[in-house]
Parts: sequence; structure tokens; C-alpha cells
Amino acid sequence: QSLGYTLKNSYKELGLLMLFITMGILIFSSLTFVFEKENPQETKFRTMLDAYWWALITMTTVGYGDIVPTTALGQLCGSMCAICGVLVVALPIPIIGNNFANFYKSERRREQIDEKRKALEVKKREGHITPFGENLGLNVTELEQEFSLDRRTSYRVPSPN
Repeated sequence: QSLGYTLKNSYKELGLLMLFITMGILIFSSLTFVFEKENPQETKFRTMLDAYWWALITMTTVGYGDIVPTTALGQLCGSMCAICGVLVVALPIPIIGNNFANFYKSERRREQIDEKRKALEVKKREGHITPFGENLGLNVTELEQEFSLDRRTSYRVPSPN
């Protein structure tokens, strides 16, 4: 429940994460595919889809190693892709963590309030807590009659007779 609430409240950050990863995949896969076409005998980048797969795996730091760049420019692009992937994935994590912490804190407060309400009800049922004035022997209607409201002034104090 808390994870679902956190993800629901972090949809903007998650959407931004997906946008950044998609843009990074498009840029780095295109660059690497072009750089690797210089050496067609040794490269495993046969199609652009191979380059997309490689960029996705590299940016998400999974790194299977089934496809790797062989040229110097391809390796440079690959290292930049890995660094950018780590940075892009790490950006929204503090925001999502903060949303989770806020949700957990509010749920904990709600639980504490419910516990205090239940304890208060138990005390009332046991007679430990009484409404205001009962312990003093005062009747609320008698107090209202003594302090009647005058329209021109605020409350009028009864005269000591």
C-alpha cells in the first residue's frame, strides 16, 4: 500500500526518468552504431536494434557483455553511456524516497491518533474522564443564566448580591 501510494505520488519523477533514459538510449546507441561501423569485421553491432539493446543494458547498469564496442570512439561512447546511466537513474531516487518517508510519517501519526482516541474512549467508559463541570458540581444551564448576553456589550458579569 505504501509503495503504491509512493509511486502514485511520484509519477512525474518516474516519467522524467523514463524520458531521460529513452533520450540517452537514442543518443548513445546512434553514436555507438555509427562509430562501430568503421570496423565492420570485428563489431557485433549488426543492426540498430543491437545498438539500442546495448545502450539500454549499459544505461541501466546491467551490462550483460554480449555486445561490446570495439573501436576507441565506441568504447569512449560506451563509458559515457554508463556514467550518464548511473547519474540519470540516481536523480529521482531522493525524491521518491522523500515521498515514501512523508507517507510513512503521516500513516504513523494517523495510527498514534487512533490509539489515543481508543485509550480516551476506554478512560471515558471507565469513568476516569468526565465532561467539564461535573466534578465541580456545576450545571451548565445555571452558568448560562448567570452570564446572560447583552446585545450592546459583551458578556455581563452578575452583580454580587
